[in-house]
Amino acid sequence: MEPTIVAEIPPNQPLQNLSPRKPASSAILIVVIILLFLAIAFLAYQNYQLKQSLNQVQTILLSQPTPAPVTDPTADWTTYTNTKYKFSFKYPKELELVKGPASNLPYEEFSTWKNVSFDGIPKNLKDGLGISIIVDPADKDGKPFTCTTNEECLNELINSINAPKETVIYVTKSVGNQKVKGFKYATENQLYKSEYQYFIFLYSNNVLEINLYTNTNQPNDLDSKGINNVFDQILSTFRFTN
Repeated sequence: MEPTIVAEIPPNQPLQNLSPRKPASSAILIVVIILLFLAIAFLAYQNYQLKQSLNQVQTILLSQPTPAPVTDPTADWTTYTNTKYKFSFKYPKELELVKGPASNLPYEEFSTWKNVSFDGIPKNLKDGLGISIIVDPADKDGKPFTCTTNEECLNELINSINAPKETVIYVTKSVGNQKVKGFKYATENQLYKSEYQYFIFLYSNNVLEINLYTNTNQPNDLDSKGINNVFDQILSTFRFTN
């Protein structure tokens, strides 16, 4: 009896995966696209924020008033020039040169005098004021000052006038381009009130005294602030040419 031959059947082969795997490069590409989108979104937001800030700044700037142009309050004032002692200053055009006994002399004649005065009522002020300039002043006995420093000159000046000591107040102001120490005081009686300011200093070979004063018959209505502003403006215009 012949042996029975049984055909060997090969085992079942595993089925191949029908869905192929995506390569890693695809995942990286997706991540890059997402990051790029986020970056663009962030930049767009930053740009929006910047525009908002600029708009706010522009609104604030537009809402602020435009500053008024700075004008020179002494532009239309009159200039006095002393050709002998080499100085000049400006004063309100409403003030007039005090000629006294020399009323017949022309204005130009006073350009070499040692002592000149101007007084009047400036525009926008209701009180009269005056200014006196004295070159090489003298004491109450008629003797010229012998001071060699500004401080010595100031002390000599205080001793030469009848200023009530208890009312004297020391002040420092700009005379031209320099700071000068001086003093001020006030007097008052039944008729009027007067205020005085004195400044004295050395320049070249001379001593220069500047006296500013005002008076009113209505002491309680004295415009001290306005007068002081005019005084300061006069002092600021001093120029020395030697």
